[in-house]
Amino acid sequence: MRVCSFLGVASLALLLGVANAQFGGMGGKKEEPKAPAVKSDIPFIKCQVCEKMVKLAIAGTAQLKAKAEEKPGGKLHEDAIIEGLEKMCDPDKEAGEWLTKIDIVEDGDQLKLVEMDEVSNCNTECRTLARACEQIMDNLDLSDMSELLYKGAKRATISNWACYEEGTACRNKPPPVPESRQPGPAFEPMSEDEARNKKLMRTMKEAGLSGQMYDRDSMMAKMQNGGMGDDDDEYGGDYEGEGEDEDANMGEGGEL
Repeated sequence: MRVCSFLGVASLALLLGVANAQFGGMGGKKEEPKAPAVKSDIPFIKCQVCEKMVKLAIAGTAQLKAKAEEKPGGKLHEDAIIEGLEKMCDPDKEAGEWLTKIDIVEDGDQLKLVEMDEVSNCNTECRTLARACEQIMDNLDLSDMSELLYKGAKRATISNWACYEEGTACRNKPPPVPESRQPGPAFEPMSEDEARNKKLMRTMKEAGLSGQMYDRDSMMAKMQNGGMGDDDDEYGGDYEGEGEDEDANMGEGGEL
């Protein structure tokens, strides 16, 4: 299994080398600072974020269960669900990629979350969505939520618990958006090449390569030293359900 894991990462390294050549050597480039979240927007969007998060968590759990049961005697464990939930609010993880596909638009005196077809760089609106998601998760007992997901509770049951009862995101109606609010930046989707390169960089980073380029000897040395990552599957995979690992991503629920 280690050889298979290494071959997969080695192939990604070669592809990443091409991407780095195309994008001017991104491997040696420092990461750009993260865009700031607009905390004042959170009260207007947190209920919608909570509902979307629950929907994706249910879809992701169903996919996890199906993947686990593909193995003889395979069974889904709650700790795998918790791990996925913990990553859902991080747009820099595959499980949080859904946050990069939402545009916040003004609709009268309210803010509306609109799902887009493409991923984007995580700008101010994306970071605001992520911060709202984090606040929601911080108010929930993930063990209790994973139990509801594990038992296959209905979506309405989980939404009521997470967004109205245990959590408070939807207890009160969102206030009207003040006229003085400055509109957020326009949604700017990545090109196919940019999205592909970002995914490769993320995969390499999770494998312990941190987006750097290695020659064959260096990669072999890292493999021998156990630096190419382990064989345990994570909640990796695409938001649109194209996961390659055994475990699916909590953000793989198709459309929101």
